[in-house]
Amino acid sequence: MTPDEAWSGKKPGIGNLKIFGCIAYAHVPEQIRKKLDDRGEKCIFIGYDERSKAYRLYNPLTKKLIISRDVEFDEAEHWRWNLEEKKVEGLFFNEEQDDDDFINQDEQGDDQSPQQNPTESSSSNNSRTENSEIQPTEVRRSTRERRVPERYKDYET
Repeated sequence: MTPDEAWSGKKPGIGNLKIFGCIAYAHVPEQIRKKLDDRGEKCIFIGYDERSKAYRLYNPLTKKLIISRDVEFDEAEHWRWNLEEKKVEGLFFNEEQDDDDFINQDEQGDDQSPQQNPTESSSSNNSRTENSEIQPTEVRRSTRERRVPERYKDYET
């Protein structure tokens, strides 16, 4: 029996108790997020706030502590500390990187490419077009029998 149960005579509600260390998604308000930003921020549940009825969350990617009441929990999942964040480089242009690096790479790539005679390249283009003309694609026709609808049988064409 808990002290709260002894005082009030009924069992206390435990609906707000969550598993420590589970994944939690803190809601990001519309005023803060941009058009394509996520609506929720993936964090780790680390406890309850002492001053308000809110949850304390830790975001290991930004290394910030978040106190929020608008939180969704995924108690079946936990943060995987041993897996490093997968970063895909080269998809987006990095603003901090100098444009000179890209220019130098283009210039070096042009110098190293083998030179072809213009007559050889035009003959190879002609052979490609000839191969594509040899294999015509056949149009598939429907085998369905077409009939005039009942409402139009009274009319003659």
